Amino acid sequence: MSRTKLIACGYPIVELIALWLVAQWIGWGSAIVVLLVAIPLGFIIMGKASRQRPVWFLAGLLVAIPGFVTDVVGLVLLLPPIQRSLERRGKAWLEANVTFLDFSQEGPQMRSPYDSGDVIPGNVVRSDDSKHDDGPPRGGPSITG
Repeated sequence: MSRTKLIACGYPIVELIALWLVAQWIGWGSAIVVLLVAIPLGFIIMGKASRQRPVWFLAGLLVAIPGFVTDVVGLVLLLPPIQRSLERRGKAWLEANVTFLDFSQEGPQMRSPYDSGDVIPGNVVRSDDSKHDDGPPRGGPSITG
């Protein structure tokens, strides 16, 4: 069984088991109320996220998803030592894999870890347009017969 299928099938089962265990502990009514209260709480946490605290968005998203396992994982992400570790690893991954727009100079400029620094601005001019297919002919379909 592939990892994706295992996650897709296993995650709901794990959440249902967690719901059943929590409901046995605090009662079904209280368990449902906790699940419902966690949704807006997750959105509040996402709203508090900023550029300095990007892990808060992920934590809020996990809390907003109904389920006790995601709530616990989201709340664990709010712990400062976990945040620092994830921010260090996430920053290194982003710089290695994502192209950013830099608005700090005259205008927006693309910045990538693979850029050599030399950018030559210019326009692309096609000299032979007959070789390029721009789609179906204009004027609509015609029926000849």
